[in-house]
Amino acid sequence: MSNDKELLLLAANAMGYEGAEYKEPSNAAPYVSVPYPEGHPSRCDGFMFQPLTSMADALHLAVHLELSVVCNHDEVSVCYVSPEDCHYFDEPHGDDKNAAACRAITRAAAYVAEHPQ
Repeated sequence: MSNDKELLLLAANAMGYEGAEYKEPSNAAPYVSVPYPEGHPSRCDGFMFQPLTSMADALHLAVHLELSVVCNHDEVSVCYVSPEDCHYFDEPHGDDKNAAACRAITRAAAYVAEHPQ
């Protein structure tokens, strides 16, 4: 699974977001549109979820899924501990540790969605 659409939709699923829709605007990064649940007090229909490009959304995923994130000289490593094993998701970071962290966290979340406990 390497396609951004699949990663974003699976990450939304891992968060428990229902009714998420993939959006790919011509002037911005792809994101998932998540509708607010019935009865939500907001005047908006929903919110954008962009863990591939938003550190806030990626951190929300990491905390919600209890992921461990480690950044070393050349890569960011995310660990998801399942009842059977530890699963590692490494991303080389080059000059952008934040982008690598977002991608590694989103990949781990997609794995969690595909392998529910």
